[in-house]
Amino acid sequence: MLKKNPVILPYDDYVQSANTLFHFMNKLDYLKSILINRAIIPRYCMENIEYLNIHAGGTSFKEVAILQKCFCDIPLHKLTDNFELGGVGDAYKSLTEDEKLSLMKNNTHTDYYGKFSVAFSKGWGENNNLQPLHYISEKSQYVVEFIKLFESAFISDDTPDVYANDILNRLAYFKPLRGIMKRVVKRSNSEEISIEFYKNFHDEQEWRYVPNADILSELKVQRIIANPKILNLRGGIIDFNYNLRLTSTESTGLTMHAGYPRLEEGERLDITFLSEIEYMVYGQKISVHTANLISNAIIKQIEKSEDGSVKILYDDTDSQPIYISYSGFKTVGEAEQELKIIVEHKDKYTCALTLNEQIEKLNINYINLPIKST
Repeated sequence: MLKKNPVILPYDDYVQSANTLFHFMNKLDYLKSILINRAIIPRYCMENIEYLNIHAGGTSFKEVAILQKCFCDIPLHKLTDNFELGGVGDAYKSLTEDEKLSLMKNNTHTDYYGKFSVAFSKGWGENNNLQPLHYISEKSQYVVEFIKLFESAFISDDTPDVYANDILNRLAYFKPLRGIMKRVVKRSNSEEISIEFYKNFHDEQEWRYVPNADILSELKVQRIIANPKILNLRGGIIDFNYNLRLTSTESTGLTMHAGYPRLEEGERLDITFLSEIEYMVYGQKISVHTANLISNAIIKQIEKSEDGSVKILYDDTDSQPIYISYSGFKTVGEAEQELKIIVEHKDKYTCALTLNEQIEKLNINYINLPIKST
């Protein structure tokens, strides 16, 4: 492998963009964590790829989870410029004219991503594998050909790993020119509401750090997860350690019916749910039913509805990111029985090895072993 020489510029050659890369965050605790640990820790972030309209083998690819950390090179004097506002959806329509006007006056990059930041030189970014995003036009020939390549590789039984990895890795640096973004805002009556905006992403001028694939391979961690069976946590009824019955969940939220115990913002949750994963082993499809435990979820916001249900939005921290541990079973019944007692022996899940570590260590079938999802 060719050794990369460091980027050393005798002068600053950035003119239209900033010569600095900013990483913004919305909590002082996040900034303190970075400074204390002297590290910016990547975490999985969901990226919507529905705009690509990729379908293969009956599977629709709507989102991927990418291990990343994001920066921008917006010039300092433009960080507080207002974006063009394009509110959409019923929640936005419910706002009063005064509330819409207030949003237009508070619609900057820091309003979206936080008022705390660390900054680094562009030279540092180039020497540490940061990459400007590839903003794509959905109707371009490049996208049309990429979709064909993705779908062809997915249904083929003999696609070389190097090609498959290249296709997935490209997705790690894709973003549409425009798309929908959600933002939680406070109304005039102090009620918080999630609003959808149609946003120009190109104006964010994002650079992204995605960890080196070789290093992650040694750690048994994936750079990008595109399998809908793994990403989709919305499919089943979810149980929690409070023995609550949940009817729906977003990637960072869930809804409960009446009868829930008293919960407080900032409280930690143990969330459990059933799922099913399909594997192809020597051309044979095998279904594994899993009992899953989500750890390190922290209640961010509690929203009460008129019908008595409660929606809980949850988040994590950079130092303790959310992760999923699970046990696999041959039948749904076995998985359901495990789900009833999963919290009683949660230590077995939180201390679990990854799937590859289990296989390498025990060299046996991984069915019925607690596995930590990374």
